[in-house]
Amino acid sequence: MREIAVGQQPEPPPDDAAAAFEAMRRQLALLTSAVEGFAARQEAIAARDYAPDLARLIKAQGQVHEAINELNRRPGVSLTPKDIAEQIDAAAVTNRLADHTALVEAAHGQAEAARRLDAMIGRLRTDQQQRDALAWAWLAGMVTVMVLVILAQVVGMRVG
Repeated sequence: MREIAVGQQPEPPPDDAAAAFEAMRRQLALLTSAVEGFAARQEAIAARDYAPDLARLIKAQGQVHEAINELNRRPGVSLTPKDIAEQIDAAAVTNRLADHTALVEAAHGQAEAARRLDAMIGRLRTDQQQRDALAWAWLAGMVTVMVLVILAQVVGMRVG
């Protein structure tokens, strides 16, 4: 089956051998022209000086190499998840130690305040007990005086 390029009109079948040879000659000329053009392009590519392009590539490769080395020198790149976890644990221990110390100090302060309150309450109880004892003694004294006054009147009446 004969292939037809896009945009080309199919040629009508040749009527005679001369026309067929003419069509064949045109096809061969077209093919020869294409091969010569391809050969010329290949020669241009082969003759091209790639030194400037290669120099730019080598320079860019050196810059990439320097950038990678710079990244390797940074501590964040060399950290592994295990290293990061260890650093987090160490920081947490340090922070928890400060919190623990503050908590212990607060607990001691609270215990001291409770002890002082207990001592104050004990003293207040003792003071109250002394006041109660004094009130009872005063009351007992008053009762005794009253009894003595009554007895003195009763005795005074009998004697006199």
